[in-house]
Parts: sequence; structure tokens; C-alpha cells
Amino acid sequence: MLPTLWLRNTWRWVGEHPPGQLTRTGDSIIELNHNTFGRRWLYCDHSGGRAPELLFTENETNRQRVFSVANDTPYVKDAFHRYLVHGEHAAVNPQATGTKAAAYYHLRVAAGKTATLQIRFTDHQSQTPFDSKFVQLFAQRQREADEFYQALTPELNDQNVRTIQRQALAALLWTKQYEERTTGKGDHQFLKTMFQGLERNFDWWQSCEDSQRQGLYAGGFLGLDDIAVFNRNLALPTGGHLQQSDGTAWAAMFALALWWKSRWNWPARIKPTCRRPCTTWKNSLKSPRP
Repeated sequence: MLPTLWLRNTWRWVGEHPPGQLTRTGDSIIELNHNTFGRRWLYCDHSGGRAPELLFTENETNRQRVFSVANDTPYVKDAFHRYLVHGEHAAVNPQATGTKAAAYYHLRVAAGKTATLQIRFTDHQSQTPFDSKFVQLFAQRQREADEFYQALTPELNDQNVRTIQRQALAALLWTKQYEERTTGKGDHQFLKTMFQGLERNFDWWQSCEDSQRQGLYAGGFLGLDDIAVFNRNLALPTGGHLQQSDGTAWAAMFALALWWKSRWNWPARIKPTCRRPCTTWKNSLKSPRP
């Protein structure tokens, strides 16, 4: 198990320095010093009487592996994989500092059994982070979560269905983004930046997954590509190509969302650019796939 704490790398986008740093301050404590959030501590409880091994690296893309150019730092974001899977001990920072850190728990769990790890991220230093107050607080948060999901669908009695629904809703809450629009005082600069990034992403998908050169996405099922029967990077053993409606439907939804955003009444000074991808969206809307 690798409970991981990292700083989201937005500094690379604008040529700035990381806003904070993670450092080991105890045999099972990771301290965060952040320009905005101040000091925080990730306490990692012992398991089987042993403290976890704390690993550190930088949350930076391995540019050497991805783009064949030199890395700015020897410690990059795939360091934990290389350390654990390939035994590359030099991949992690021996100085125990960086913008990405993890607690490495080596567990052996028998079939049908469970294991419990206690992790606490807090803005308060503590000599006893996992005392009775921690247990009480955790139980309280569980009750609050149960009450929240119960109130959403009080008429749902099937526990299996409720469990599935709760997992789905939890995923939505995890990815949900908020945008202030009711007063017309939203962060337009952020929206402009977001739009332009999505514009490039859409264009990339279209250029990579348009085997028939129709300006239509043909990538298939996006959600489970990693467990596909065939290697999508190679020719199919029977010839032809895969074509699945759900992937095309996703691209259509993507195109419609971008088209809708491009019609917003942007202030003139931050109106987003719209060149070739806009033509692609219009063609996609006018020429649906058979």
C-alpha cells in the first residue's frame, strides 16, 4: 500500500517554483510547508509494530522517458513504481524531501481477510495522532457520510443498489468542479485558460483517433481501455478496426460542450481563440457517423 501525498503540478504551466515542499520529520511523519495552506502533517500509523518506509520524489513528468529529453531533476513522478517494481533505489530522493511523498506499507493479507491502516492529515501537530479522539472523529465522519447518502434517496431499500449508487456518487463528488455563475463574477481568466487547454486536448483526440479522416472521433470505449481484449496500438489480428458508439458519443458530448462554451459572452480582453477545432466541431455536428 502506498498512501500518497503530492502537490498538484501547476507551477510547470506558468514557469514558477513549487508552492510548497514535503519533508520527513519523523519515522512516520510527512510535513507539508505550503505558501497558501501553511504547515500540515501526514501521520502514518505503524503496522505490525513497524513504521512504514517514507518515499519522496518530485511531481514532475519523466521527460526522458516520455519525450526523450533530459529531465530537470533525477527524481520524477514514476519514481515509486521504479523503486518498488524494478528495485531502482536511486529513483527516490535520499534527502527525504520533494513535492510527492508516500508511505510504503508492505502487507500480506490472506484470502477473505482484511487489513486496516490509519492515516491522518491534519493542520495540528500531535504526539498521539491515533488516540481515542481519532477513533471517535473517524466514527463521526462515517455517520455523517451515511446520513448524507441516506437523505439523497430515502426510498431506496436495496442495500446492494444503494452501495452501487454511493460509489457512483462518491466518484462524482471527487471530480466535481464549482464555477460561480449566478452573479456574473466568475473567474473568467481561469475559464479562458481551461477552455484553451480543452481545445488542444480535443484537437489531439481528433487527430489521433480519426482512422477514416472524417473529422469524427473513432476511439471506442474510453473507460476500460486498459483491459481491452486487443492491443489498440497494433493492427487487429482479424483486420479492420474497432468502432464503438460510446467513445464516439463521448467525443460528441465533448464537442457540444466546447461549442457551447465558445458562445459565452466573454469580455473582449479574454475572448478565447477558436481556429481549426471549431471547424471540426461544426463538421462533427453536421456529419454524424452512420
